[in-house]
Amino acid sequence: MSSSCSHWWHAPVYIAATIALVVAAISASGSTRFSPPPTADDALRRAGFHLTAAVLHLSPSSPLPSSRPATLFAPPDPAFTNLSLTSAAALLQRHSLPILLTLADLRRLPQGSCLSRELTISPLFSSNNSIAINGIAISHPDLYLSESHAIHGITGGFPDVACGGPATPIPWSRVTRALGSRGYVAFTVGLLTVLGAIEPTARTLDQVTIFAPQDIGFHQVTGSRATLEGTIRRHVVIGRYDYRDLMSLKVGEEIRTMAKDDRLTITASGDTGLVMINGVQITEPEVYTTRGAVVHGIPRYFRVGNHTSSDLLLTVRSIHLLIVNVNLKAAGCDVFIYHLLCFVAAGKVCSK
Repeated sequence: MSSSCSHWWHAPVYIAATIALVVAAISASGSTRFSPPPTADDALRRAGFHLTAAVLHLSPSSPLPSSRPATLFAPPDPAFTNLSLTSAAALLQRHSLPILLTLADLRRLPQGSCLSRELTISPLFSSNNSIAINGIAISHPDLYLSESHAIHGITGGFPDVACGGPATPIPWSRVTRALGSRGYVAFTVGLLTVLGAIEPTARTLDQVTIFAPQDIGFHQVTGSRATLEGTIRRHVVIGRYDYRDLMSLKVGEEIRTMAKDDRLTITASGDTGLVMINGVQITEPEVYTTRGAVVHGIPRYFRVGNHTSSDLLLTVRSIHLLIVNVNLKAAGCDVFIYHLLCFVAAGKVCSK
């Protein structure tokens, strides 16, 4: 008896769905014009994902928060069989990401990319060029799109598998230390300064690609902390793209960054023998690589608009000149450089 009571919410959902379909049919008969579904609920119900729509309505913890970007992979109704509302809400949380990814974004990610510690883009050979996550096909791509949210319908619930083996966080301390020792000091200072702000989102990702501007090309980045954070986010791409992956992308294709509503565009690749992004050439491919991160060196930062604010929270040029003047870039000073940058940027000694 208790088992049947735990999913009491199924029955009213189907009754409401039936009424909604009847109303929609009557409304459609009076108008020949098609209007797209105005809400995520409407889109889900019209596509047959009634229980996903119900959980979004009934659960206090929505996987689609109004204030932040998110992507939801909606399971079919049978995936909720014998689940209580609490368990159903937990299921949707495991099928969501705190980033906005359209079908076009997913297709540009290399096969095997880890979207999170549990979700992997897997190969799926079909006539309609479908995408699969953890081996489960996306049946209703871009079912709902808004400025902040994307919903894709899938053919089944995702199995519980770890992406690429045991989950390991991105080693930010090793990444920043390696960048500082290779001469990307100014960008490293900026990254360390805003790492606390971007890490909550980055922590949900298993793989990223970082485009690190050379010091001489990053000195012009001035302005508020928010400006600096936006610039750093624009240089961190979701998914791991080694140089070969970037070469395989077509000119005009876009890749998603950690900056909201901001993508980078491939402007040269393939037969050209080089890779350019937003008009900036990758001059030092794969400066640093791990399983979860790859770093490419570029001569200057990716510009979006003009930043002329006089509010300067971080003068990366001055910090870089200080480091050069006292010869901290000499061999054997890598760890000292790293700890100095941590102290200047964060006001504390960072752990290795």
